[in-house]
Amino acid sequence: MWLSRYAALRVACGAVPEYAGWAPDKAAWYLVVLTLEEGEAVPFLARLNDVLML
Repeated sequence: MWLSRYAALRVACGAVPEYAGWAPDKAAWYLVVLTLEEGEAVPFLARLNDVLML
């Protein structure tokens, strides 16, 4: 969802709409979505034991 907002912001700032529309697709190509368990494991694996996940 934030990717579509980003594209809309780019258009509002003067970007060519076709080019701005490609940005979310390009970013989603590289985006890694973690499961809840993976997201909770990241601070633990980084030894950030005092981080509270909300």
